Amino acid sequence: MSIPDTLVRLGKPLSIEFLDGTEYRPGRGAILACDVSGKELFVFWPAPSRTAKKTETKTVKKGESIYRKFTGWEVNNFKSLKIPEVNFKFYKHVGNIIYSSDKWGKAGKTHRYIHTFENITKCFNRSAKSPGVLKIVGKIKVTEKGIEG
Repeated sequence: MSIPDTLVRLGKPLSIEFLDGTEYRPGRGAILACDVSGKELFVFWPAPSRTAKKTETKTVKKGESIYRKFTGWEVNNFKSLKIPEVNFKFYKHVGNIIYSSDKWGKAGKTHRYIHTFENITKCFNRSAKSPGVLKIVGKIKVTEKGIEG
């Protein structure tokens, strides 16, 4: 299990609630993103980034398409991020995620969204003591309606 080369920024994660009743608040600087298929979610803290030159590939085009559908905005920049490699281990089952996003709103004006997962959704991370990068997988699909499944 690894981190894809291309991720699509969805917003800022505010809280992840697990089925065992615990909650994790990622804190300042965390990013909620998905892979270009829209089927896996990631929560991570990127190292300082720089605007990257866009390279037209099939993967980038799929990522742009998901971003446009999810946010209603055109892609206006690309960032080259450094995310540490992670050997993912099962952590817990996820009940819901609360996040903020400017999807379908005015630029820079965010709203809070709560997504309750309908199916068994697993969270993987580096270790139980230090979550670091989180990977959330299940019957998830990122669409124009938001996070579904």
